[in-house]
Amino acid sequence: MRKLGIIGGLSWISTRAYYERINRLVQKAKTPVHSAPLLIESLEYAPLYALREEESWDEAARTLIDSARRLEDAGAGAIVIAANSMHRVYDRVAEAIGIEIIHIADTVGKALEGHDIGEVLLLGTRPVMTESFYRQRIIGHGVVDEKAWQVKKSREPGHHEDDMKSFHPEHDKYRYGLERLPKLPYPSTF
Repeated sequence: MRKLGIIGGLSWISTRAYYERINRLVQKAKTPVHSAPLLIESLEYAPLYALREEESWDEAARTLIDSARRLEDAGAGAIVIAANSMHRVYDRVAEAIGIEIIHIADTVGKALEGHDIGEVLLLGTRPVMTESFYRQRIIGHGVVDEKAWQVKKSREPGHHEDDMKSFHPEHDKYRYGLERLPKLPYPSTF
């Protein structure tokens, strides 16, 4: 099993979710005493939190490229970015390193392939929901037609302080919302 590098800290909640899910999958595939060989770099989230301008995304790309290079130098055989929004700079990070970087939208697209899925529910930050960097990767798997993809805004621009609390997996609103979704014929992918 190759060592996976995780660019985390974007937020620590998603880093924890990736760590837990990856290890549960390894234990399911092997035995309960196995764990995944991982390298985790937990970045400081505050400087990346308020990205608004294109120049800010250039800085985010530099930060993630530096992190990816450190993980590659430390022996990671592949890398995952533990935050959907940061996939906006995925292509720049992938070009800057010599190992595979796993795109979460490709993983989602592959999980949806072969199922008769009419609609896809995507919860995310404004960039994930409104920009094409994530949507086009899923559409590229042929699981949903671009004309059928609808973006419904629940709030106006920017991040909100309550987001960390509202979408925390242990938060009641989050659990209630997920419990109301229909049971899908494919597993969670991250």
